[in-house]
Amino acid sequence: MTSRTYVEEGEPVPVAHVGTWAAFIQETAESEPERLGVCANEADIPPSFRRRLGPYGRMAVSCGIGVSDRNSDIVFCSRYGDVNVAYRLLQNLTEHTPLSPAGFSMSVHNGVPGVMDLVQKNRVGHTAIAAGAESLSAGICEAWARMNEAPQQPVTLLYADYALPSAFKEFETGEAEGIAFALSLSMAEVSGPVGYLRPAVGGEAAAAATAPSSETLARSLIAILRADAPKRHIWETQGLRWSFGIGSDATD
Repeated sequence: MTSRTYVEEGEPVPVAHVGTWAAFIQETAESEPERLGVCANEADIPPSFRRRLGPYGRMAVSCGIGVSDRNSDIVFCSRYGDVNVAYRLLQNLTEHTPLSPAGFSMSVHNGVPGVMDLVQKNRVGHTAIAAGAESLSAGICEAWARMNEAPQQPVTLLYADYALPSAFKEFETGEAEGIAFALSLSMAEVSGPVGYLRPAVGGEAAAAATAPSSETLARSLIAILRADAPKRHIWETQGLRWSFGIGSDATD
């Protein structure tokens, strides 16, 4: 028997409300980045933490702290993490030069949410996910599970990826030099939600795109939030079909 990946017409539809959003997009190494939504500026990261961060970390943290606060459960997702820092550490090893403790601390996959916790004095906790090309969708699944477990607990979903070092360019799949995307999500009612996330319903599920990459999905959701695209995006990934849109939780 095949399990359903969406909600049948007429069934109750659980909804997560999007309170705020932020995005950071740098198309090329030479271009100026776009800061969208409530993305913070680098100056909003305290200098003691900002000095630890490279371009990837500054991009991700500034995007994340724009929507997060000390009461949010953080779900961070990235395909590669800060692989540029990890690569430099490997070069140090081959050259028998000392490793940077700060560099090592930021090379681990949960370095970004760890800095966010410290900046915002957040003691709720965080989860860091790497799930290949569909890391953003895996992060959405994790955020959904956490909200179902604790409906009153707000969740910050943060995705970030950066261009790979030249030695790994053959594995490059993204188009942007760097991209980060963050949402504040809650099952509880929020004041003036900008959008919603929920399982796809009945007929709309047939229109679902299949397994979009993280960057493709992030760009699609950002386009909806900045009113550059239709008001709803439906996709299937990680064994589920999702619907994301602006405005209310309408299921028409």
